[in-house]
Amino acid sequence: MGEILAVNDAWKQFGRCNGLTLPAFGVGESYLSHCGEQFGQDLRKLLAGELDILTQVYPCGSVQEQHWFLMLGMPLSLRRPCHVAVVHANISGLLPLPLSELGIAAAGVEGSIGAALTKQLQDMLAPSPNDTALARLTKRQTEILRLIGKGKSNKEIARSIGRSGETVKAHVSAILRQLEVKNRTEAAFLASRLPISD
Repeated sequence: MGEILAVNDAWKQFGRCNGLTLPAFGVGESYLSHCGEQFGQDLRKLLAGELDILTQVYPCGSVQEQHWFLMLGMPLSLRRPCHVAVVHANISGLLPLPLSELGIAAAGVEGSIGAALTKQLQDMLAPSPNDTALARLTKRQTEILRLIGKGKSNKEIARSIGRSGETVKAHVSAILRQLEVKNRTEAAFLASRLPISD
């Protein structure tokens, strides 16, 4: 739970400029292991579907200067929990501000984030070439992909579906080939595009 599946180019650039030392810019790491206690609890609630959205303004010191970020977490599907997107917007130019100006700044940030989210949601909901590949998966492969999307290991999947580890391993290899992805992490991300099971 809480594994980082993908990061964008803006995060990679920020990491390069500010001494980030995580391998692969954090992909494959547990996001929760880098969170404070309260934020970690809130993020777990978001992942479990107990929160609709998560926001936080926080300072972030770097080797060059002090930054301020607005973090926004939201589910990638409105119909079920599991995968979430976490956006970190650099609002350093807005903070610190006198109290009298915070409302104006908040409205500006809200408008900018809203526009970005609208575009992101439009991109997410647009038909994807992956949807065709997902539709070609067998019923068993779809079942296994759902379990991969929930972070289950081959051993856990084998136990869940009553098959051997070798059988599950063969199915996983076939799924990766069918979806034309390199690893389980990329496959898990695509699992969020599967229709809700009955």
